[in-house]
Amino acid sequence: MGALGFLTCANSAAHVEAVESVAGGKMVFSERTLLKVEVKAPGQASSTMTGLNDVVLSRGEVSRLVQLKASVNGESLTEFNADGLIVATPTGSTAYSLSAGGPILAPESGAFVITPICPHVLTNRSIIVGEDALIEIEVSEREYPVFLTVDGREPLRTETGTVIAIRKSSQVLPLASLPGVSFFGVVRQKLKWSGSNI
Repeated sequence: MGALGFLTCANSAAHVEAVESVAGGKMVFSERTLLKVEVKAPGQASSTMTGLNDVVLSRGEVSRLVQLKASVNGESLTEFNADGLIVATPTGSTAYSLSAGGPILAPESGAFVITPICPHVLTNRSIIVGEDALIEIEVSEREYPVFLTVDGREPLRTETGTVIAIRKSSQVLPLASLPGVSFFGVVRQKLKWSGSNI
């Protein structure tokens, strides 16, 4: 549904080849990691969501920084003062996280990336963690609302003290592509990396 189309296995010019590959059973499948997102709000029952690309905590319409405490496997990482925070899968690393300055992760990299959005402290940078990590983000902002979105769906307003626990889902998404189409080939094409940059 995005504009850049990293998940699109064929453009309109290759529609005949795509239909023939589907009909002939020649499609190649890549198992993509999914995120399990558990929201634990004070005094409320927890809720769970699943995402393919990313989890985003952001300031919404308020033009102010928000405070978010992050920990990995129970160990404190830092408290981000930023416009927000992105936790992305390898598939989602080419989406919002990339636009916010995060790295591109290969689909089979076995990692997640945590990327701050416009952080107040310039040394706050993306950090890559293993896909078996438990990432917990606590909303520590007291003055302004913080909004949670999973894969760009309807935002959920969170209250101070809400903890968002993010981990690898037990489910995977089989993503189809045409035979002979590689992830790095798609990266070269979409980001126009062909040829010399000198």
